[in-house]
Amino acid sequence: MHGQVNTISGGFPREEYASQATVKARQTNLTPEVDLVFTKANLQGIVPHDNGSMVISLIAAGRRTRQVLVDKGSSADVMFLTTFNHLQLSADQLKPYVRRLYDFARIEVEVHGYIELSTTFVNDLSLCTTNIRYLVVNAPSAYYILLGRPTLNR
Repeated sequence: MHGQVNTISGGFPREEYASQATVKARQTNLTPEVDLVFTKANLQGIVPHDNGSMVISLIAAGRRTRQVLVDKGSSADVMFLTTFNHLQLSADQLKPYVRRLYDFARIEVEVHGYIELSTTFVNDLSLCTTNIRYLVVNAPSAYYILLGRPTLNR
């Protein structure tokens, strides 16, 4: 055996997200009005199928946040503690998180809690706002936020 490659694992159970989405849909009876789409202009300078990482920017807590990694291999939406501090969010806003979260090397990551923030995705033509539940972790990263399957699946 030559070792293995892992993904980030942990996060909130899928059933929890599904039940919350169902409850919200029943309470508000809302459907998304705007699709998040990528246009030909977004593809300028991009080599098709180059398998590079998708890095975007978004607006969280009213501030534009760049260097957001979209990672379909991650089972959690993650905000790094340095980003949490830069957004000047209060530790009082964090809710407890009792499950475990593991990084790519299967090492447990220190989770400070989670925060649900209204998050806006913007392109030249439209915007889309949704609530995202971020796990706030203390770990080094080249990115400020990591969006995983919970947001992508929604």
